[in-house]
Amino acid sequence: MNETIDLDASRLAAGRNHVPGAVWLLMLVVSGSSAWASGYGSGVNGLRSVFNQLVFPILIGIVITLIADIDRPTKGVVGISQVPLEELLESIKPHQL
Repeated sequence: MNETIDLDASRLAAGRNHVPGAVWLLMLVVSGSSAWASGYGSGVNGLRSVFNQLVFPILIGIVITLIADIDRPTKGVVGISQVPLEELLESIKPHQL
């Protein structure tokens, strides 16, 4: 019984913990700086590559979106199923005769 209570507390704590704002800011600064450096390098060399103009910004956007989606487990594309908890609730409810 104690283990069940501990697991529930851990589950609730994990749902409440999120990526801190400072980490989001650092991610945005690093991604912006790397995109700037990539663009600057293309300009200095006079060569525009598809990677620098299209693939790199899309990859940065996908990574940030995925991190944001995983950070909010109850919303978005990546979610945590509550079915095991619902099945447990049904199994411990008293059966009516």
